[in-house]
Amino acid sequence: VDAVVILDRSASLRANDGARALFDLARQAAEAAVDAFPSGSSVAVLFAGDRVSAPLPEPSPDLNLARKVLREATPSELGTDRKEIVLVTDRQATGWRRLPEIEGLLDQAGRDTRLRVVFVGEPLEDNLAVSSVTRSAGFASVRDPMRFLVEVTNHGALPVRQVRVTLHLDGGPAVDESVLDVLAAGESRRVTFFARFSDEGFHSVTARLPGDRMPADDERTMVV
Repeated sequence: VDAVVILDRSASLRANDGARALFDLARQAAEAAVDAFPSGSSVAVLFAGDRVSAPLPEPSPDLNLARKVLREATPSELGTDRKEIVLVTDRQATGWRRLPEIEGLLDQAGRDTRLRVVFVGEPLEDNLAVSSVTRSAGFASVRDPMRFLVEVTNHGALPVRQVRVTLHLDGGPAVDESVLDVLAAGESRRVTFFARFSDEGFHSVTARLPGDRMPADDERTMVV
């Protein structure tokens, strides 16, 4: 989990429940949230009030540091009379897999919080992706031909023709290539490549497509 813990340190948390200050309870609750994150998580910590401060602005894998920041926090003299959320998004569906829960939270927040949603760009109508690169079973031997399987997926709404796929070793020029005659909308196809390594050690194997409007998935790399 990459998490952001936002601790309200406004003046109202100086109140107590007859035994303990609300801020002490808030710190404990925030620390309990950190304790609940799985191993390997990263946490950032923000303090909120009329102003926001960031004692741990970037998610850090040092969860003990996050706990220390929370334990040392103190309430401020400031109130929280203005709350505003500005959400900037490209509205891709994969980012809203928990939409019903999000809608409920936004509805609750909207009662006393101003919410602005800003959409950027237009939905992608076409996108090819290298969805996987795998090596066939067996030992990886120097100078022996090795077989690689590359899966290409058409995430677009229309079929695509003459899709060129290339295989590269250690960032060099293509050592093998293939052309898919047609790839239907939503279809995935596997292509077989062969390559040889001239020396021992670690090597990178990259499958690459021609660039499109979504460059992040136009190539995928594995290490052998």
